[in-house]
Amino acid sequence: MKTLLKTWGWASLILALLLAALVAAANHVTSPAGFLELYAVLFWMALWINGAWALILVAGWPAARLLFRFSRQARGAYLAAGFAALNLAWALFCFLTPAQWWYRAVKRLTIPALIENAALLAVVALFILGGAHRRRRPRIAAALVGASLLVGAAVALWDVRLITGPPRYSLAELRAAAERGAPAAPPDSPAPAPDGAPPVLLLGFDGLNWNVLKPLLEAGALPNFARLIRNGTIGYLDNGDLSFSPPILMTIFTGRRPSEHRVWHFRRLVLPRSGVEAPNVLLTPPAAHTFFGFRSLIETVPNPGLWSTEANGPPTRPVKTIWEVASERGLRVAVVNPMLLTPVQPLNGVGIVLSGEPDPAAAWPPELAAEWAEYRRRHGITALRWQQAAGRPGKLVEEFTKAEDF
Repeated sequence: MKTLLKTWGWASLILALLLAALVAAANHVTSPAGFLELYAVLFWMALWINGAWALILVAGWPAARLLFRFSRQARGAYLAAGFAALNLAWALFCFLTPAQWWYRAVKRLTIPALIENAALLAVVALFILGGAHRRRRPRIAAALVGASLLVGAAVALWDVRLITGPPRYSLAELRAAAERGAPAAPPDSPAPAPDGAPPVLLLGFDGLNWNVLKPLLEAGALPNFARLIRNGTIGYLDNGDLSFSPPILMTIFTGRRPSEHRVWHFRRLVLPRSGVEAPNVLLTPPAAHTFFGFRSLIETVPNPGLWSTEANGPPTRPVKTIWEVASERGLRVAVVNPMLLTPVQPLNGVGIVLSGEPDPAAAWPPELAAEWAEYRRRHGITALRWQQAAGRPGKLVEEFTKAEDF
């Protein structure tokens, strides 16, 4: 027990130092007080993470002894190597995409998912085997630990290539598919705006890519997309590590990079004593994942008052959106349901968030929220979320249509 507690403590101290250095660098935390407070937060989280690994390692010790023929004297080395191996594997798991498909998105095991999870098991087994033999057979131990790191690097590179590989279809193939699926009649040209400037409409479709669109275009199921392709320009989007809705949309709304608008997530980490903020806890692409599961840790690890989280919104954003700029220039604006709008700031016009329960802070002017509440009551609009409507999309479309009428 004494060896376990000692190893657990040292593993947590070292892990917290590594995490604090990375999080501080990503959030430009330079003050000693801010770094020390950040380290305290991460040390607390590391204790919980390594506590989970301790339970796994203790439960797995009898099987490890039988499988790898460890002696009793190797127990300390086994624990030290086990903490390192499981933390390494967890960091990799949070980065790998197919490895998470079986429980996050696809909800079933796929060949890439099996390969990546098998690689993670190999990383853990090779590292523990090498670490436990580092005194008796140092050369073999070094080779095993090296092999573990090589397997980890190889699966990470394979994952990046798998996710960011070359396009499946060329642009010529996409245009040909649109031609086959386009309506015969040419589209009507849009009427020009009164001042002669063409109207601009920006449409964003979350998660939609050409691999999904091409077969639907060929089947004639998307005539309007086919018209746009036939009469416009198409291309492949390279948005770097902007793979998460808050930074993407705030970049569109402000025309600024995330390093300027500082919106990486729906919420930001705040350290109450130093006043340091850490809005960027998404340190590695694809950004729906987080470095070491940090985003999930903030939400699940018990908090003894070491940190707080605040919603990102207009008060914490250092730059202005296009509608705020337009409003200040005297133009009338109407803003409906953009992400991270609450609390709605005074506008030369109207602004409202229609999702969820009516809230005066989510409307400008504030009395617009009462009108929305009454409209919802009269038309039977619920707070239906898209996840709840997966089996009955018609209900979701109906509610969106009523909200649009409002």
